[in-house]
Amino acid sequence: RGFAPVGTGGGDFTGSLNGNGFVIDGLNINRPTQLYVGLFGWAGGGTLENLALENADITGYGWVGTLAGVINGSTIVRN
Repeated sequence: RGFAPVGTGGGDFTGSLNGNGFVIDGLNINRPTQLYVGLFGWAGGGTLENLALENADITGYGWVGTLAGVINGSTIVRN
């Protein structure tokens, strides 16, 4: 099944994450029956910055993305 997305199951990610320029390489998420799938399942009002993803393999049922399945009111910054 791979990585479990952050911010799902009724608990949006609303905090701040500064990746300090790091790259996540080879992220694998295989959840073909789950909604809101990505590194963050649902980012609602948080801040994501200075983080990159490469060579990701993400599978979900609906609302699927590499960084987040859903981004609603969050700020994404790439420096």
